[in-house]
Order: sequence, then structure tokens, then C-alpha cells
Amino acid sequence: MKRLPLAAWVLAGLAATTAQATTFDCRKAGTAVEKTICADPALSRLDERLGAAYKEAMHAGADRPALVASQRRWIAETRDRCPDAACIARSYEARIAWLAERGKGHGGACPVQAAQLRGSWIQAENDDFEESAIATLDGIQSFTSWRHHRPEMVGNWVLRDCVLHIDTHTDGKLDFDYRIIGVRGNVLHLENAETGDAATYRREAIR
Repeated sequence: MKRLPLAAWVLAGLAATTAQATTFDCRKAGTAVEKTICADPALSRLDERLGAAYKEAMHAGADRPALVASQRRWIAETRDRCPDAACIARSYEARIAWLAERGKGHGGACPVQAAQLRGSWIQAENDDFEESAIATLDGIQSFTSWRHHRPEMVGNWVLRDCVLHIDTHTDGKLDFDYRIIGVRGNVLHLENAETGDAATYRREAIR
């Protein structure tokens, strides 16, 4: 049997490792984000976990057309807008948590209590910077948010049935609902109940 030179084996191994992503073929990576994922082993492993979580959600009896549409929207509007590897990793972690909850069929008790939501939270993804303050003062549950340090919304909040409901009074009365996906340490995963978009917030450290 003809033996391949060592360099050929090394190149063959590299070709195999650059095609580890399970949600798309790295040999056909077309976007800058896909190329970044294929070139980064840690991101490639996150993509593998995403693929597994997506399959679990599909097999758990979720609304398949809605799940497919949500996944495509996440790819186009969240993942592929990331400017760097750190943003890609955060978007994957939030999406994996969202899909994992779908895979469990939303079973079990709500993973978050109202007291855990109180504080200052930051979301910094996709060139966006949002700050939110969730507080209770004199029995009033107040909500305030800023985008790029400019006031955006002011209102009240309540947690019911694992949904963070926000009533705002900026430019009229607007209501927003966010499903609680999970909380781990100082990281909070939410899902917009209307659009299905997932978001990750990190608790701001007290200075």
C-alpha cells in the first residue's frame, strides 16, 4: 500500500477538523460568521451542541414550522450579525438554552423567582447596548431601560407564570412579555414571547 507523506496526513486531519460544525457544512461556509465558527474549535463545539439541542426540540413535539422559522430568524438576525467570536459564543449559549427548554417541553417549575430579577442588567450584542433596571420601591415594581445610555422605556413589571410582563408608558402604553428561559449565576436568558428571539443579560456589578 502506498504511504502518504506526513504532511498529507496533517492536511487531511486539518480538513476534517475544519468541518466539525453540525448545523452547516464548513466546506461550504459562505458568511464571515460561518468561517469564524469553522476556524474556532470552541465555536465549532458550540455549533455541535446547538445541533443536538435543535434535534431534541424537534423531537419533543414542538411546533416544527414555528421552530424552523425561529431558527432561521436567529441565524439571520442574531448570529450572523455578530462582529466577533465572543458575540457568536454568547448568541450560541443563549440559543442553546432556549432550545433546551423546548426540548424539555417547558416542563418543571419556573427556574427564576421575582427576587432574582431585581437589579441592573446589561445586554451588549450585535453592536447594541441595552441597560435595564428592575426594582421594587415602596411596593412598586419599576422598570427602566436605556439604549446606548439614552433613556428608552419606563414602566412597571410583574413575574407571572414564568413570564416577565412589562407595562411601559413611553410613547403611549406598550406591553412586552419575556419568557424566563433560565438563570445561571449572573446571566439571565430571556425569550421575547411575541417574536421568539432569545436574549442574554448579564447582571451589572455593583461599584
